[in-house]
Amino acid sequence: ANSTDGGVTWSKVTQLTTLNTAGRNYNNPSIQVPTTGYPVIVYGFADTSANQIVFHNWTGSTWGAGTIYSGGTYVQSKPTVAVDKDDVIHVAWQGKDATDTTADYIRYANSTDGGVTWSAMQKLVIGQNSSITTDRYGHILIVYENAGSTYYIKSINNGSTWSTAILISTGTNPSSLDDNYLVYTIPPTVQMGSSNVKFNSNSAEL
Repeated sequence: ANSTDGGVTWSKVTQLTTLNTAGRNYNNPSIQVPTTGYPVIVYGFADTSANQIVFHNWTGSTWGAGTIYSGGTYVQSKPTVAVDKDDVIHVAWQGKDATDTTADYIRYANSTDGGVTWSAMQKLVIGQNSSITTDRYGHILIVYENAGSTYYIKSINNGSTWSTAILISTGTNPSSLDDNYLVYTIPPTVQMGSSNVKFNSNSAEL
C-alpha cells in the first residue's frame, strides 16, 4: 500500500503473493523506492527444497517478480534493501550453504536496472540480522551481528571488494539508517543491549 499525503490516507492494499500450503512461506519483506518512484520489494521464500531470496518490482504498469538467489535446501532469510544515489539496488541477507551448513553468512547482490537482473551472490562474513545502507558517495555499508556484538563491513567500489569486519559495539538485532545525504564512518545504528536500546553513529552531512 502507499500514501500520497504523508500517511493520512492509504491506497487499497495490493496482494503480491498467494500461498496456501503448509511449510511454504514468504517472509521478512523489505522495501525501497528509487528516484523513478517505482518500489522494489525483496523478501524470503522458505520451502524444504527451494529456499530463495526473491523480489517484486513495479514497472509503472505492472508488478514484475523474480529470484535474486536460490539456496536450494539451505535456508536464505531476512533480506534488507537499500538504493544508492545512482539508483543501484543493494540487497544483503543471511544464509547457509553446503560448505557452512550450520552457520549463517551475510550475503550480497545488486541490481543496476531496477531489479530486472541481479548480480551473482557474494558470500561475505559470518553473521546474522544484517541491515544495509549507502552514503552520499555510493559506498555500501552492511551492519550485522555476530556472537553478541554488532559489526559493519564497507565497500567503496559498488560491492567489488569489502573491508574487514569493524566492531561497532556489543549488541544484537542492529538496524541502520539509510540516508544518501550523509557520509558515514560508523553508520547510524540502533541495536539491542542486554537491557536497553543502544545507538551508535559517526556521520556528517556535507
